[in-house]
Formats: sequence, C-alpha cells, structure tokens
Amino acid sequence: MVVVAIVVARLVNRYLDGPSKARASRPAESADATLSSVVPDLDRWAGTGIDEAQAQVWMDNEFDVDGAAYFRSLVPGIDAVAAARLRSSGLEQWVRLGLPTRQALDYATAGFTVTIAEAWRDAGWDDGEAFAWFSARFDPTPAAAWRASEFAPREAQAWKREHFGVRQAHEWRRLGDTPEQARDVERRLGDAGITVTDGLRWLDRGFSLEEICAGWPSLATGSDAGSWRTEWRGMSLSPIEVSDWHVRFSHDEATRWIHAGVRDPAIASRLHRRGVEPDDVVRVLAERFNDLFQRVPVTRDDLLSAAGQIARAGGSPDIRHRLERAAARGGRHAPTDVDADLIEAVLDELQRLERADALGAPHTARALARRLQRGLIAATLVTGRDETAPDGSVERASAVW
Repeated sequence: MVVVAIVVARLVNRYLDGPSKARASRPAESADATLSSVVPDLDRWAGTGIDEAQAQVWMDNEFDVDGAAYFRSLVPGIDAVAAARLRSSGLEQWVRLGLPTRQALDYATAGFTVTIAEAWRDAGWDDGEAFAWFSARFDPTPAAAWRASEFAPREAQAWKREHFGVRQAHEWRRLGDTPEQARDVERRLGDAGITVTDGLRWLDRGFSLEEICAGWPSLATGSDAGSWRTEWRGMSLSPIEVSDWHVRFSHDEATRWIHAGVRDPAIASRLHRRGVEPDDVVRVLAERFNDLFQRVPVTRDDLLSAAGQIARAGGSPDIRHRLERAAARGGRHAPTDVDADLIEAVLDELQRLERADALGAPHTARALARRLQRGLIAATLVTGRDETAPDGSVERASAVW
C-alpha cells in the first residue's frame, strides 16, 4: 500500500506540475501505417496497461502518459472519454486545492466545479452543504428558502419534482412526509368532503387526521376543540360513536347514559322516548339483578381473544391461564360468568401492554376491552361499585379504553 501511494503521489505531482497534453497527428500518407509509428513512448504507455489503440484515444483527448496514468490511479479502468469529462469538471483543480481524492471525484463526477463552488460560497454556503443541494439540482437562493423551511436536499427535490413551491410544500408536508403520502391524505380528505385548507386548519387545532376524516371537527363547532376532545375521548368512544351520540344527545346527556351502562345511543334514544332516564336504568338494574350480576357475563370467544392478545404480547401467563380456564367452562357462543376481578385484571394487563407498545393488534385489543368493560360496568353498577369506589377499578378501565 505504501508503494502504491508513493507511485500515485509521484504521478499526481508529475501530471499536475506540467502535463504535456500532446496531441498526436495521424499520418495521412498511408492507410497501412501502424499505431507504433505515430504513438510516442509506446513502452511507457504499455507500462501503464494501455495498448496502442487505447493510447491513441487517450492522446486524441489530449492526455500524455502521465495524465492517463494519473486518472487510472484514481479510477481503475477508467477510459479516456470519462477521464476527459472529469478533467473538464475540475478534478485537477480540486486536487490542487487539497481536497481528498474521493471527495474531489464526487465533486467532479457531479459537475461541481471550483467556479460553481465559489458562487455558492458567495451566497453563504460551505462546500459540503452546497454540494448536497447542487446535486439535488438547486441553485443557491432557492436552496436557502427550502433549507429555511427545514427541508433536506433530497426531500426538497422530491417536492419540487411534484411541482410544489416551498411554501406549499411546507404546508402539505404536515399531511405526509412525501408528496405521494400528502396526495393520498388529500384524497382521504376529499372523500370525507373536507378541503386541504380546512384539514390543515383542524390539524392546527389538535385533531388527528382520523378524527378529521370521521367528522369530529364539525361536532366541535362552537366549543373549545381541546377540552371538547378530551371530554369525549375520556369516554372511550371512537369518532363514529361520538358522532352517533352527538346527533341525539348533548355531551352531558350522553355522559349520563354511558355511565348508566347504556353504550348504544339508539337504545338510549328509544328509552328516552318512552320516558326512561339514565337514573331509572341504574335503579332497575340495582333492584332486579343485584344478585345475578355478582359475576360478569362474557363470551368464550372474548375470553380466548383476550388470552391470545396477552400471550402474543408476552403478558402475564397467570392471567392468560385464568382466561383459558374460564373459557373452558362455557359453550362456544353462550355467555360465561367470569369473576369481575379477572376482567379488571385483564383490562389492567391490556392497558400495561399498550403503554409498552407490545400489542400486535392494538385496535382489536381496544375493541375487546370495550366489550369486557361493558360487562364490568353492568356488574359494578348493580353491586354498588361505581367509579368513585376506593380501589378505582372502574375508573381505571374507562379512562384507558
């Protein structure tokens, strides 16, 4: 390696200090003339691994032996035409300025000449950052605008290629990291009857894309979006469920029905038309089923689904075995009476696994937890345990899911 480095250094010095770039003249007097009669220093050319025909091409491109050897030392196997392109792109100038060979090759290959670099420096750029933006096909002034909006060179190039201006791209990037993702979100918003302008406005107010497409913003009209979202989301409802409640009841009315154990707004509406209120539901349940609902009725499929979620997430083996034993006691579709303490333990375990981001199917787990919670709420209502119970069990379940 040391010997090779010394040889390359000598070639560099010899070539940069005074390459002859002599052009050989082809003989016009005889078509049978051999290359050996017109190519000087054949022995030296041969010593670089270049045969007679190749040597003529190098000389036609104004390289002498030292120049050819120099470029071949930088890029093994390079031909004369490619070497000429590198030379015209300022490779020798970069090397004279002390740039590392690999970096000089990168600059020259991309056409980033010393003259171009000086123009970027005059605009306040250093060579390395200027080269990245130059390679992404930007000039200094536009590049500065994109950089000020916190775009990386290739990222800015992707948005520019899709005909976005920097200001427009800055806004649309909030819909997706790439133009393709942003266009997909635009389509989703359009399907929901929402313009991009309105979508961005609702994003500023703290709504997620899913909430916007589901119509939450229109439900929050006239109220503070932050508190409104917190109140409804604390009730473990999806955007669609919130919408169903919102068209029938105020927030406070919906809260009373849900706390009474009625999760379906259509059922609540039907009861309300017959003069039944949430307090009546609680009272009837407490009077008629106090003894029957000491245990929580759930299906065998729900028990096995919960066991599977916990097993796949590496959760508590004890809770999983308790669920499997409970499932074995009932038929496939018949309700199975399960201790309320087990359901609370399952809800707490699912909550812990979600916080650890261990659930493989979190949306399915939430839906399952809501079903388990409904049974738990019924049990706690009729047995006198409510959300203000000292152990806080029901409060924990409803707050998480």
